[in-house]
Amino acid sequence: MGEYTIQPCTMEHVQRYGEIYAAAFSGEPWNDAWKAADAEVHVREILEMEQAFGLEYVEDGEVVGFILGSSMVFHYGRTFEINDLAVDPAYQGRGIARTLLEACLSAMREQGICGVHMITQGDGFLPEFYKRYGFKKENKVILMGLDMDEEGDGSEAVDNADPTGAKDPAPAVKARIDLGRSFITKFADDESIPETYMTDQELKKPQPPLAKAPMTGNIIDLPNDFGELEIRTDFLGIINDRKSHRVYTDQPLTLRELSYLLWCTQGVKDVRGKSYATIRTVPCGGARHEFECYMAIRRVEGLEPGLYHYLPMTHQIEFLGESPDMGGFISKSLQEQNWALKSSVVFYYSCVFYRAEWRYGPWAHPVILMDSGHITENLYLAATSIGLGGCAIAAVDPEACNREFGLDGVEETIFYAMPVGTVDPADRESEDAFYAFVREEGL
Repeated sequence: MGEYTIQPCTMEHVQRYGEIYAAAFSGEPWNDAWKAADAEVHVREILEMEQAFGLEYVEDGEVVGFILGSSMVFHYGRTFEINDLAVDPAYQGRGIARTLLEACLSAMREQGICGVHMITQGDGFLPEFYKRYGFKKENKVILMGLDMDEEGDGSEAVDNADPTGAKDPAPAVKARIDLGRSFITKFADDESIPETYMTDQELKKPQPPLAKAPMTGNIIDLPNDFGELEIRTDFLGIINDRKSHRVYTDQPLTLRELSYLLWCTQGVKDVRGKSYATIRTVPCGGARHEFECYMAIRRVEGLEPGLYHYLPMTHQIEFLGESPDMGGFISKSLQEQNWALKSSVVFYYSCVFYRAEWRYGPWAHPVILMDSGHITENLYLAATSIGLGGCAIAAVDPEACNREFGLDGVEETIFYAMPVGTVDPADRESEDAFYAFVREEGL
């Protein structure tokens, strides 16, 4: 990056602004068919407003980006609307947009502006970019538009209208896919995070508890002697036999089997230091173990059907209460995957975000997803080793789950689940029926 300056926009550079605008908004994620001449008129009309304000980014004597908008008085004070923020595509990805936005917001504060707003793409990385600076979605207003080339008398139903106003969803979908990919591939190289940033662990802030405290006083001890279980010891055989099971018998699990599954997936073997980290039966980044395990138990010997929570520090469970409609909850929580209704227990996994964020800050979240896979793989293998079966499910309804288990959905939310039950090899044909479409469609 060469020498740069931030200075007020000027009419002398309006043609250059138009070139930058057309080039930037003709590409991803907008894909608008802008011509430089039309973009120049667009920018000129904003600059000619009495309350216009804009800044340009000049590098080595050339304008390579700009931010532009205007202010207006309302009953609660003067606000500023950002109309345009554009960077020459050849210079994108270098933090120029961030620099322009920060300079603009600083100027607005100096001018006593009471609020800043803008219209941006409804999905993708752009809303996330602005959220970093405190921008929030306005829920009290909606953007409405009328295409003057289309006739209508207002009598048509609006239920099928696209609330984003997009005629072709492909660009928005692609932008969402690109955002997802960058979440995986670029989380460790985000230029929006200042080089001086330090995580809360680096700042020596108190770390969060290693596990959640009991939510009730209804504590139940679990057997921890697994010698009575018929556990397979042929590891390669267990690996080869592991598969997803969606067909279950009506036989219950024993309490010892449930205890074994919980120990194999979240059991605490040791505590590192005084209370720095838990060493468990599954690996986890930084030994943070940011997960909690909840259960909807239908058929386990010695347990009342209902909702439970695992206490890994003492290898106990607590009874949270009955579910007024267990079947209805399981169905809704798993997006109506009703094959799970015959399982003996559904394991629901939540994430207590700050346990991971304390150590990893903004880089915690991809690691969380990686770590969650370790838990369910251990659950698959543990179930296989004692003749049980299950199937991990990503399609959960977090709101339904959080409501049922009393979680806030902000600091802690359920995001993953796995039903487990007793299985019978004779049900192989019923299991294969789930993939009948492969045969029917010749895939």
